[in-house]
Amino acid sequence: TRTKTGRSKALHDAAPDAFVQMHEDDAAHLGIQEGDMVEVESRRGRISAPARIGDMIAGHVFVPFHYGYWDEPDRSRAANELTMTEWDPVSKQPYFKHAAVRVQKVKTDSLGERIAETAAQVGEQIKHVAKEAIEAPAKVKKAVIKAEGERPIAIYIGMAHKGDEHLAEAFTNVAQHHVVEPDIYATCMLMAQWSTAHVEQLEPLVARYQEKRNKEPDRLRDALFQGPRSGGIGLLRDLTDLWLAVSEVHCSYECLVQAAKALRDKELLDACISFEKDADRQLAWLRTRIDQAAPQALTVT
Repeated sequence: TRTKTGRSKALHDAAPDAFVQMHEDDAAHLGIQEGDMVEVESRRGRISAPARIGDMIAGHVFVPFHYGYWDEPDRSRAANELTMTEWDPVSKQPYFKHAAVRVQKVKTDSLGERIAETAAQVGEQIKHVAKEAIEAPAKVKKAVIKAEGERPIAIYIGMAHKGDEHLAEAFTNVAQHHVVEPDIYATCMLMAQWSTAHVEQLEPLVARYQEKRNKEPDRLRDALFQGPRSGGIGLLRDLTDLWLAVSEVHCSYECLVQAAKALRDKELLDACISFEKDADRQLAWLRTRIDQAAPQALTVT
């Protein structure tokens, strides 16, 4: 599915698309030439990809299986859509290698007709946009912002943004509740600054991708932090809650790192890697401090 290799620019440029490789005689019989778009269909599904002629056994076609949908969702090109879903009874290895298929050239209109049709569609779209812009510019702007914000990445942008806002507040509150513990106060205030910095540095990315704020970060905060706590057991519970809250934010950044690789957005990638490293440091300190606090808090009466 190229979820890994497709993120490498060099590999993507070397093999950007699937192909259907067939024998010269089969191609001639079907009226297919090199580069023509071909549809391959089995009882289970169908895919389309450009033809590659030659170096193939007659009566057979070959399609590389490592192309999926994430980088081109509008066209089916995953070879496993065609193959059998059975597996070897001994090794349990899925077959996913062969299937009986039917091949045909994808029918297209003439180039001139397609150009004319596309031009007409573009013209109508321009007229529509111009009319909307004249009659209701604010409405047009709002529609564009809404469309941008509906991308799935906006959900995790919102979760990370709001999650770090809550973390900055939570670290500050824990520091103030346990001010008599010098290491707790100083370190929590430092980590609150890190989360505040993340919130500020996320603003350009929020502007680019928008954000869809849901209530999950709010529900997590409300479930974890139940007012001021004191004493050894109170400190331990606060540290535990912080560890859980940071873990949630860390997971959001991990997902965004993978999305940034897929989008080839270097700014988003660099930012999220940096924020994830800060979350790693927060988790490491919290884990160490929990290990220190737990024995006395849980065993001394």
